[in-house]
Amino acid sequence: MSPYDSMKYIKKYLHAGFVAVEPETGHVKAWVGGINHKFFKYDHVNIRARRQVGSTFKPIVYATAMDINKYSPCTVFPRERTTFEGANGELWSPRNSDGKEGGEATMAKGLALSDNLITAQIMKSLGDEAPQMVIKFAERVGIEKNRIPPVPSICLGTMELSPFEMASAYTAFVNKGLWIKPTFITRIEDKNGNVLEEFGTPEHDQVLSEEKAYLMFTMLKGVVDFGTGSYLRGKFGVTGNIGGKTGTTQGSADGWFMGVSRGLVCSVWVGADDPSVRFRNGWIGQGALMALPIYGIFMKNAQADKKISINTDMPDQPENMSNMTMDCGENGEADRGGELNIDDLGN
Repeated sequence: MSPYDSMKYIKKYLHAGFVAVEPETGHVKAWVGGINHKFFKYDHVNIRARRQVGSTFKPIVYATAMDINKYSPCTVFPRERTTFEGANGELWSPRNSDGKEGGEATMAKGLALSDNLITAQIMKSLGDEAPQMVIKFAERVGIEKNRIPPVPSICLGTMELSPFEMASAYTAFVNKGLWIKPTFITRIEDKNGNVLEEFGTPEHDQVLSEEKAYLMFTMLKGVVDFGTGSYLRGKFGVTGNIGGKTGTTQGSADGWFMGVSRGLVCSVWVGADDPSVRFRNGWIGQGALMALPIYGIFMKNAQADKKISINTDMPDQPENMSNMTMDCGENGEADRGGELNIDDLGN
């Protein structure tokens, strides 16, 4: 092999990062930084291993809008392109990967099928300060400060974040709105068992009410039950109340999947070390096919192992839910007209 052949061969390797966090305590239960440390000595989970997150960031936008504008999963938005104007007068008008639009859809269905038009409409509804509002919420759930640019395109996940940060951000959705900073060291002992250092209660913040956190989980569950994450049920046979979110970046350079249950929040990233190495086919390069299988295999084996007990019960429904709309009908179908196709959207 020539040096060129060798470089071409190495660059084609797909790498992965996986981290699992217990949302109630913030304890890191699993951390896999790469495919083989013997040959690839780089940790793809740590906070410096940032890659474009794509649609996995959309729940942050949804949660911000639900908190500020008091939306429910059944709030309906038009499936129409909307235009944002930047600070320098430049215009940005996002669309879906299939180019289709028209009709209306609920927030629940928009998230389940990762509809860019609905997400953009939700972002627009927050007003001129929308980017700042979303960034403020993101930083409260563990995203490092000053990492997200204050531009409208962040609603589609154009920024670069780490799997560790993304796992941290999702924990509040299954912990009654309480975010707890992930930690992997509780105390340090010497060889004789003497405690040299003990770490107290980790940093935490009540970022959402219990009601809004519960509604966010119901929407994330819809992603798995009838949306872009449905492979978890059909192909991998994962049972229980599981939520999730797929993510695919431009050119399929990065594939993501966030798996959410009451007992465990998991973040999966897959991609080549060089972001310019991409799939020729956008279908096989989507997060549902690149990253979701890692979580699917993990959860299937974890559920089959009698030594491991991962809580997949539905989070406790808050008592004061009478004024909150949750039931949007089958598959979140409180929409009227338009065409939404999971195979076409695929992100």
